[in-house]
Amino acid sequence: MKIISILIFLFTPSLLFADPFSSKLNLDGPYTVTQVIDGDTIEVQTENGLRKIRMIGIDTPETRDPRKPIQCYGPEASVQAKKTLKNKVYLEKDYSQGDKGKYGRLIRYVYTLDMKDFGLEMIQGGFAREYTYRKAYQHQGKYREAEKLAKAEKVGLWSACEQKQVQRITQSKANAIVKKSRSGICHDNSSRWYRRTKNFSPFQTVQECLESGGRLPKK
Repeated sequence: MKIISILIFLFTPSLLFADPFSSKLNLDGPYTVTQVIDGDTIEVQTENGLRKIRMIGIDTPETRDPRKPIQCYGPEASVQAKKTLKNKVYLEKDYSQGDKGKYGRLIRYVYTLDMKDFGLEMIQGGFAREYTYRKAYQHQGKYREAEKLAKAEKVGLWSACEQKQVQRITQSKANAIVKKSRSGICHDNSSRWYRRTKNFSPFQTVQECLESGGRLPKK
C-alpha cells in the first residue's frame, strides 16, 4: 500500500505542477502584468480576463487623476513600479478588506516572482505612504513600521517633497501681499507692522486673511 500511495503522489499532475510559493502563502497567480497604471495600481491578465488591481496598504502620489496636478514623487513611484513589475506577479487577498474597491478594482497585496512584498518595498523605498482605508488590514503593523523608518531616514518622498514644500512656502511668503501674524492679525503693506512681521502666513488679499480666521489690527 505504501508503494501505491507514493506512486499516486508522484504522478498526480496537480501535485507535480503546483506552485510551491502559491500554495504556501495562499496566493493566486502568477499573472502577467499588462499595465502599470501608477505606483499603487496595475492591470493583470487573469483566467477571467483583464483585472485592475488596487494594492492594499499603500498610497503613492497621484500622476493620472485628471482632477489633480501631478504630485511630488508620483512620477518616481510610477517608474519604480514599472521597473519592478515587468513580468508576472502573485496576488494575495485580505478578507478584512473585501474583494473589490469602490471603483470595481480588485483589492490585493502584490508579490514579485521572487516573493517580495511589493507594497512593503515601496514604503521602505520612500515611494509610497502607508494607507489604511476604513479598517485595519493584515499587514498594517509592518507597513506602518516601515513608514516610520523611511520618514526617520528621509528616504524618497520624505526628503524630496519636504524640500519642495519648504521652497513653496518660502516663495509664497516672498510674494505675500497680506501677512497674518502668529497672533492672527492681518497686516497689509500699509500697516506699520508689515515689515516687522517676520513669522506669518501669506495671503493675497485682506479678505482671504480674515476668512482664514484672522482679524484686523486695532486703529
